[in-house]
This record gives sequence, structure tokens and C-alpha cells, in this order.
Amino acid sequence: MAALVGTPWQLATEGAILFLEDTATKPYQIDRLLQQLWLAGQLDRVAGFVFGEMSDCVQHPDQGYQLAEVIHDLIRPVGVPALYGWRSGHSEVGNLTLPFGVRARLEAGALDILEAAVA
Repeated sequence: MAALVGTPWQLATEGAILFLEDTATKPYQIDRLLQQLWLAGQLDRVAGFVFGEMSDCVQHPDQGYQLAEVIHDLIRPVGVPALYGWRSGHSEVGNLTLPFGVRARLEAGALDILEAAVA
């Protein structure tokens, strides 16, 4: 069992499809977030990753790397499916919702929601 990340409300990531998105966050900051989750053992047993559009999450041009590279390098070793640029959260077309806590399937570049979020 992994140690707590620093709060008793730590993520329940085992078997989960982990959705992450942000706006105007630098790639090094996303790198730091993912490194913290990795080192805390929170990425060991995820079923997959879905990253939002990550609007305006760009590095200074002189720094020579982009967010997609950071994400790829950190999650590739986990060996699970991943989507990048999913239209949800702070999307360019408006705030879109994504249900949490429902059964879903992530494979072959597609995210399928398998049940309703409310009854």
C-alpha cells in the first residue's frame, strides 16, 4: 500500500481511469504533479489516463519541450491506454462535464461511458 500523498483524502486510483485537465499551467508544473503521484504509488494500478484539452498549458519557447512530451514520457511506463485532448472540463467550446464514479472503458483511442451518472 502506498503512503498518503499528504492528505487523508488521497485519490483512489486502483482500477480507475484517471482524468486530469487544467488551463494555463506550465508543462513543468504538470510534470511535478505527475511525478508526485508516481512517487506516491498512485499511478501503479490505474486502468488508463484521460487528459483534457489542457488549454494554454505551454512552456516558454526557449525551453525546448511541450506538455505532450512530458505526459508521454511519464505515463508510457505504466503501460495502460491514454487519451490526450479530451473535450471535457475547461474546453474551448465551453465547460463540458464528464461523469465521475461511473463504469467506463478506455481502449483504442476511445472513452466509452458504460452507465448513467444518475439514476
